[in-house]
Amino acid sequence: MALLPWMVFLGQDVGLSPLDDGIVRLVIGHSLFATAVVTFLVRARLTGVEAHLEEASADLYAPPWRTFRKITLPLVMPAVLAGALLSFTLSLDNTVISAFVQVSGRHALAGVRAQRAAIGVAARDRGGVDSDDDLHPDHVVPRGAHLASRRGFGHRHRPHHVGHLTPGATMTHADLIFAGGPVFTADAARTQATALAVRDGRIVAVGHGDVLDLRGPGTEVIDLQGRMLVPGFTDAHVHPVWGGLDMLHCDLSGGATAGDYLDAVARFVADRPDQEWIRGGGWQMSAFPGGTPRAEDLDRVTGGRPAFLPNRDGHGAWVNSAALARAGIDRDTPDPADGRIERDPDGTPTGCLHEGAMALVSRLQPPVSPQEMMQALRLGQAYLHSFGVVGWQDAIVGSYGDADDPGPFYARAAAEGLLTGRVVGALWWDRSRGVEQIPDLLDRREQLSGNGFQATSVKIMQDGVAENYTAAMLEPYLDCHGHRTDNSGISFVPPEVLAEAVPRLDAAGFQVHFHAIGDRAVREALDAIQAAVFANGRRDSRHHIAHLQVVHPEDVPRFRALGVAANMQSLWAALEPQMVDLTLPFLGPPRDAWQYPWGDLQRSGATLVSGSDWSVSTPNPMAAIHVAVNRRAAPGFEEGTTRRSCPSSASTWGQH
Repeated sequence: MALLPWMVFLGQDVGLSPLDDGIVRLVIGHSLFATAVVTFLVRARLTGVEAHLEEASADLYAPPWRTFRKITLPLVMPAVLAGALLSFTLSLDNTVISAFVQVSGRHALAGVRAQRAAIGVAARDRGGVDSDDDLHPDHVVPRGAHLASRRGFGHRHRPHHVGHLTPGATMTHADLIFAGGPVFTADAARTQATALAVRDGRIVAVGHGDVLDLRGPGTEVIDLQGRMLVPGFTDAHVHPVWGGLDMLHCDLSGGATAGDYLDAVARFVADRPDQEWIRGGGWQMSAFPGGTPRAEDLDRVTGGRPAFLPNRDGHGAWVNSAALARAGIDRDTPDPADGRIERDPDGTPTGCLHEGAMALVSRLQPPVSPQEMMQALRLGQAYLHSFGVVGWQDAIVGSYGDADDPGPFYARAAAEGLLTGRVVGALWWDRSRGVEQIPDLLDRREQLSGNGFQATSVKIMQDGVAENYTAAMLEPYLDCHGHRTDNSGISFVPPEVLAEAVPRLDAAGFQVHFHAIGDRAVREALDAIQAAVFANGRRDSRHHIAHLQVVHPEDVPRFRALGVAANMQSLWAALEPQMVDLTLPFLGPPRDAWQYPWGDLQRSGATLVSGSDWSVSTPNPMAAIHVAVNRRAAPGFEEGTTRRSCPSSASTWGQH
């Protein structure tokens, strides 16, 4: 775009002096603008940030010193010389030059202002600069904005220029100031700041010592004492209400061996003598041979009461003989279409139910009381807050497994002022139904949304998990000897249904949130989103595909091309017994090297977002970031390492 005015002037011949005042201003203006564009594109290439022209122009006015010294300065002289050369060699129309001079104003910086005005309202909406003084990189301009990515709940944070202050306007005092430590600004240039001010619950200034000018008699000042201040985390895939229920019930998440789990169940049974069902969960598959516990072990500690205990990923459940008997499950019971009953060679159920087979028992349990659901929500959100998580997407708002629908309780908590995070709910897509359920989803969105809770996403679980061979794969699984089997997993929603449903959900304004573990499920989800793009055009839908354990290399570039967010659970991307014993042997090469390709996705330009999937795994963001950067388990989570590449520690992931 910076070269377009020069191209328009080709063929004009009026013989103006190349030293004419208008020519000089033209050279300066276009050279600076071209330099800004090139600088931003270079930096965008180095940091993986999408290049937007309005930001390229905005970066011209307050370039970070390091970027100016290392990138901008070496480019200035070539750009100026190129502009001068064009001015000398091309004869320009005086009328066009006069028009440009009228826009440019009376000096070179005025031309810069004109270019800023020309790039559109978007830059002004973010809070621009309004005087020559604003060009100073340490100048703080107040602005009401969240310290968050523009792709997330708030707007993109522009450090040092966080607001709009007209000349002569006065600034009221801040309510709260943090100072005395580094402030994580999350911008592409890695701008440094050491102070931050808050008024009325919103960030109004980010900078250095000058932020303290906003201190007033009632301002609280917190000394960071050298510690880093970071924005609150947003968990893009989590189940806090169900996590809270696990904490209230028989919580097995603290164990690591079969003995640990049986001891925990025995204690729970002793403490709850009047409870009809033993419910809870959180056991690891790697604690049991083949990942499948047995009913007779649970029988010894449950005293004849039925027990239903899902594993930590929620895709399988451990049940005892009393539960199997109540459900009428025996060797003659067929597997449901979307699940499997684990069996001995003679067909006898062993006590482990996978995927849709869990419903054969879970539907017999009494519902959780409303009081307990509200208690679980408040407990779950408090636990998230303890790790700095202030917003999240609840990845299933509906009934699934042994858990009741958290949607009405989110709406109630929001209405009563008890919801202390900003929450998006992903409404559950009933895979036993088709597109006829879309009107019901629209009604639920209308009924549940408001006051900090927005039911604007739809969750489609497209497959299961690799450990029980229900993740949908393009090629069959291997057996324990490395031979191909006839099983390639389950696509819970037929691709032809996805191809019809996703465009309609997209047109209705829903963000579609897929669970996809296997490479076939990932491809089916991408194909459905592509159908939505073809049907509806490109929209700011920000659809997600979560987990992405195995992604075929051919599908990696499609994430950026389709505008799909890669929703990663990076804590899982380290070697651990469940990976070594229950996954790698049954995938085999080359699929074992296609797992969790965060680095490939980032380098392809895809948007990465991160979620914990708690209560599947810890909601501690720092533990997940540690694995994402190092591919080694964080201290306290040591279970192994792997060599796959991943985003560098400097990478930042957008909130989508």
